[in-house]
Amino acid sequence: MKKISPKQDLLSKLSNLSNNIAEKKNLNFFQMNDQYIYTNKRTQKLFEQRLGNENKYDYPINNELKEISVPNQNIYKNSSKIHNENEKVKVNIDNTKTHIDKKLEDLKNNKINWEDKNNHKNKKKEDNIIFDDLKYEEKIIFIINSKMGLQNLGNSCYMNTCLQIIIHTPNFINRFYQNLNKIDYLTPISKNFYELVEQFNLNKNSLSPKKFFETFCKRHKNFSGKKQNDTQEFCRIFLEDINLELNNIKTKTPYIELETTNKSKKECNEEYDILYKKKDDSIVIDSFYGQIINIFTCECSFKDFSFQKTFDIPLSIPNDKKMEDLKELIESYFEEEHVALKCKNCSKKNMINKKKFTQLPEILILSLQRLNERTNKKNTIQIQFEEKLKMKHFVDRKVNDTKNYNYYLYAIANHSGTIDYGHYYAYIKIISDWYEFNDSKVVKLKKIEHISSDAYIFFYRRNDI
Repeated sequence: MKKISPKQDLLSKLSNLSNNIAEKKNLNFFQMNDQYIYTNKRTQKLFEQRLGNENKYDYPINNELKEISVPNQNIYKNSSKIHNENEKVKVNIDNTKTHIDKKLEDLKNNKINWEDKNNHKNKKKEDNIIFDDLKYEEKIIFIINSKMGLQNLGNSCYMNTCLQIIIHTPNFINRFYQNLNKIDYLTPISKNFYELVEQFNLNKNSLSPKKFFETFCKRHKNFSGKKQNDTQEFCRIFLEDINLELNNIKTKTPYIELETTNKSKKECNEEYDILYKKKDDSIVIDSFYGQIINIFTCECSFKDFSFQKTFDIPLSIPNDKKMEDLKELIESYFEEEHVALKCKNCSKKNMINKKKFTQLPEILILSLQRLNERTNKKNTIQIQFEEKLKMKHFVDRKVNDTKNYNYYLYAIANHSGTIDYGHYYAYIKIISDWYEFNDSKVVKLKKIEHISSDAYIFFYRRNDI
């Protein structure tokens, strides 16, 4: 029996799927960067907008054939016939025939993986089929790949920088759209954020976040007006608002102290996570929060430990150096430190604390402590960093034996100028290219320098996300 390659097998399956699934759900499918996307009329229009050049691109209509031509295999909606690889695919996309030619590259650049996470380990690259019949999935592809700017409302660069990075965080936006049913008049921040994000599907260069800003300031009056604010503070408060509004726990349970006596660290770690989720469980916790164990050791040899959830890692930076490596700052954060904690055995207050991750977050946020409000000065030390970050050394592997230790940089919040007269802007990686998001202006960068005195907050995504 002749052996069938995975690719041929996939094409055969797709032909059958096009008849069985697409017909039943009134969907069509096409290929984008080796991925096959099921879509409907709404998504089709969005793709047409992205392929067009300010709506001036010509879309000839062919009511008989109704197809879109792209290079690859020939797959027909009502046929299982497979043609030569060098020919063009003729994929039914309702009643619009679009000749992509040079615009095909724009479509490819909008590629994003939406694999079934439950089957992630068992999937091969050639089996990566995207089902796009859910409303939120139609839009997310464009949202997280959008190069749309946000207009400055008057010193609102701190807000624009944070919003752009959060909007370009796929795992969070994916979860956000899956929780739209929780949004109503009692969730004003989430509602206005959703309305803002929806506009990222439009074919514009920039948009105004004025409505979102006004709603946010009604709750947080200290952000009102046109005074300067901190993007780190805004980001934390904004995500906490989303956390509260879309939380799965409506009735807060009283705090229950974790009992660690005669229990292993692994048992306690799992128990703490369960207890925490009973009082705080949301898309923000799932996307951004990690879990840390504090291991306390006394000179009498007594040991104890506690756990905590963490949103970001605050990194202190020295004042007596011109340059520092980001990895060394992380190592300093996890170094042993003396704490004035009373020992349960000998009652002395001289314990040593050693911190380690027991659950690595999906998104690792590293916040540099550049701005000192006490001295009203900014630390302008240059920080050297890499786009790949290995966190294996900072994980308690006796508690968590995960193999997903590696992170990849996808965004940086930058701060230029002084603490009083500064400006925020973002670097965001979309597919394989870096872009500078500077309020309304979005510019593609040839590369980013890996030494910076402006870098303020680093956003890394875990390698399995």
